[in-house]
Amino acid sequence: MISGVDKVYGRAIAAGIDNAVSDQRGRIGTLRSVPVIDGLLAATALAYDLALGDA
Repeated sequence: MISGVDKVYGRAIAAGIDNAVSDQRGRIGTLRSVPVIDGLLAATALAYDLALGDA
């Protein structure tokens, strides 16, 4: 969980990465290797029931 990391790094962690997003990111990482930003975008979408698309 991110709570232990938060105690060490505090405000250095991006504000939008909460427990729901970090848990989803961990699950994505176990399936395959994904670039960091792509994984965080996908994890945020999954955690908050959002859709990703291209313009």
